[in-house]
Amino acid sequence: MKRTIISAIRPLYWGVFAVLIIGVIGFVSAQVPTQATEPAANTNLLSTLQVVGTSPALDINLTVVFPQGTQGPLIMLPMTMTRGYGDTSDRVVSPINAGSNEQRQKALQQRLVVKNADLSMIVVNPQESVNRITAWAEENGGWIVESNVVVYNDVQQAVMAIRVPAAELNNAFIAVKREAKKMLTEAITGADVTAEYADAQSQLTNLESAESQLRAIMEKATTTQDVLTVYGQLTSIRGQIEQIKGRMQLLEQSAAYSLVKVTLQMELPPTLTPTITPTWTPSPTPEPKGWRIERVATQAGDALVSIFQTLIGVLVWALVVGVPVALVFFIPALVIYRVTRRRRDTNAAAGSQDESHS
Repeated sequence: MKRTIISAIRPLYWGVFAVLIIGVIGFVSAQVPTQATEPAANTNLLSTLQVVGTSPALDINLTVVFPQGTQGPLIMLPMTMTRGYGDTSDRVVSPINAGSNEQRQKALQQRLVVKNADLSMIVVNPQESVNRITAWAEENGGWIVESNVVVYNDVQQAVMAIRVPAAELNNAFIAVKREAKKMLTEAITGADVTAEYADAQSQLTNLESAESQLRAIMEKATTTQDVLTVYGQLTSIRGQIEQIKGRMQLLEQSAAYSLVKVTLQMELPPTLTPTITPTWTPSPTPEPKGWRIERVATQAGDALVSIFQTLIGVLVWALVVGVPVALVFFIPALVIYRVTRRRRDTNAAAGSQDESHS
């Protein structure tokens, strides 16, 4: 009887053992940290190269885009630029549709380029620098557009703008830089307004032609209504003509006189850093390292807590993961084992009966 009971519950031992093994495997695998994979860097980026000419003898602002992994820019347009920005004779010639030399020279003579400068620097005394820059501008045919000097916490700062002849822009740039104790920024910009000026000139020609025709019509008008109608149109056209002339005059003056903006900051005196005298601090007396019962008890308690935490973790994994997995595989195995065992016992009993009859 005892052997029969042991034989009946023996498969349960293997089932419990399998559940515990699965729980231990799951608990250990959960403790292994996983490394997060970083997303690959986007290799489809464009690197941009920007070259800004700040030399007084060259005015270039060029941006070239290189696709990553290539050996050259997407687009290259050869251009020729004459050096020097001191006058309005700078020329930019493209090889596309250049035409004959006579046409090219005629186009160059009519070209208008507006050039300005912007400087920021540190000076010893902003007010004195403003006075010297003002005197230089007036001596060389220029004038002051703006001049502001402010004082905050005994620190001066000045912002000024001057107009100088375009032929003197190079000299103005050098004269302003002489005031600098330290240069912060310096830039020269140029804008070709030839197309805008030519468009305004064409509009002016058309409006003046229309005005002449309206005046001829007005002289032939016989009724008051016709005179008033033509006069209204003449007034409108005259207003447009004056507006276009003002714009053309502004472009001519901007090309003839360059604008120089200057920001002046006062040089601050060096600040004295106080020296801290080190003070003697007594070193703490080291605690003797020896066997202490409270330290051993603390370590033993920590170890006991760690053991219980590990056991609880294994049991939780065994119940949550091991039991379902064991049921899926253990129940079919138990049924197969029972059927096989019963068939074997039946065959053994039949063989015993045959032997007894014989």
